[in-house]
Amino acid sequence: MDVIGLAVISIDGCLTRHDEDGVSFSSPEDQTHFRAAVRACDAAVMGRRTFETVRESILGSRSSSPRRIVLTRAPQRYAELAAPGALEFTDESPARLVRDLAGQGIERLAVLGGTEVYDLFSGAGLITEWQLTIEPRMFGQGRRLLGGPTDHRFALVESRALNESTLLLRYRPR
Repeated sequence: MDVIGLAVISIDGCLTRHDEDGVSFSSPEDQTHFRAAVRACDAAVMGRRTFETVRESILGSRSSSPRRIVLTRAPQRYAELAAPGALEFTDESPARLVRDLAGQGIERLAVLGGTEVYDLFSGAGLITEWQLTIEPRMFGQGRRLLGGPTDHRFALVESRALNESTLLLRYRPR
């Protein structure tokens, strides 16, 4: 299964500006890329905090693909929102989730964050590709792509300008 980490970050590696939620600094070109990349996947996984940030948008389109899965320590809190095959909540480990989804025929899984979810999937060696959009901003502080120490090595497979200042980088593990 392809497990694709999708993220937009500032030049200094922040997913968010300071303590703000969401990626309000994302360019229109990145938003277009992000939507197309997610649509190209069979399923997308995100953390509870990311879900809460985009909740209204997701609830407004629950029947559309891809299947959305929210990692949370308390999936029972979201039972009334769940729609099997469309919007699901789980406390499974990333390794088990990937194994279960592969067994259900899922071929491409988008990992949409946040930091803890990226850490879990990356730390378990599950990410088969990173698609990172670098926006021309520096925040000094904010939520980072990864929260803990790591030393994974990657090979650049594509570098493309999305606009005059925004760069899309695609990496695969070595």
